Amino acid sequence: MEQIKEIVNFFQNISKNQIIDILIAVVIIILFSMGSSIISYLVVKLFNLKEKHKNKIKFNPWYRLIKSVLLCLGIYLSILILGLPEDIKHLVIKVFKIAVIIIISKSITGFFNPKEKIFIKLKESDRFSGDQTLVNFISKIAKCIIYIIASFLVITELGYDLSGLITGLGLRWSNICTCSSRYS
Repeated sequence: MEQIKEIVNFFQNISKNQIIDILIAVVIIILFSMGSSIISYLVVKLFNLKEKHKNKIKFNPWYRLIKSVLLCLGIYLSILILGLPEDIKHLVIKVFKIAVIIIISKSITGFFNPKEKIFIKLKESDRFSGDQTLVNFISKIAKCIIYIIASFLVITELGYDLSGLITGLGLRWSNICTCSSRYS
């Protein structure tokens, strides 16, 4: 509640220099929002020379990842330019880190879409013999693992210690594996 009061006091006591800082921050957000699409397109096009269709490039997981991170970076830099108090800057940095973790995990799960090239090649291989159900299952398991890791990272970033939980989970899995090997 005190932080909200500090923000309200900040906007009530605005000077000319602060108005200039706010305008610079808005310009940075606009530049990053316009430039993120262009830079993302160029980077994906640079590494994927065979792709000619603009729409296919825009649905590429790399395109979405780069664009999202650049947008988040633009907002982060514009907030830092405003000259807010230190405790609010620390809060902004923490929110930025959490946002980047979520964006990256969401983008990585885009690589595990059953329509991606790796799953199409996996489905066409002799071992799977075109089994779509197995491909969907592997895709969902990979996405769940990524989201679990991302949630652990977010909780750790919020300041909670998860080492005991992770150790406990590791011990349980080793017990389950030991028990299953005895009975198989």
